[in-house]
Amino acid sequence: MATINGAKALMWENEIGSIEPGKKADLVIVDLSRPHTTPVNDPSTTLLYSSYGGDVLTTIVDGKLLMENRRLAYKNYEEVLEKAIEKTEEIMEKIRASWKK
Repeated sequence: MATINGAKALMWENEIGSIEPGKKADLVIVDLSRPHTTPVNDPSTTLLYSSYGGDVLTTIVDGKLLMENRRLAYKNYEEVLEKAIEKTEEIMEKIRASWKK
């Protein structure tokens, strides 16, 4: 929406800031047709004040599809979840150990 001027300010306009071939792209497609986001008088305001994470349909980060139609696009989805659980357990163990000191 308003990213090219930010990219110019950082002198990164050749890498980011607009949707063009060769540039990095992070995109989120949001469903604004839900009762809590309707009517949409100003899309920016609706996104900011009325929408939430559950309204996200599709997410693309650096040109890679991560979620499509509210479903994660990882081929190794179960492996990713398993690693996340393992890492969480490691972090929680470190927190518990710091409380005992």
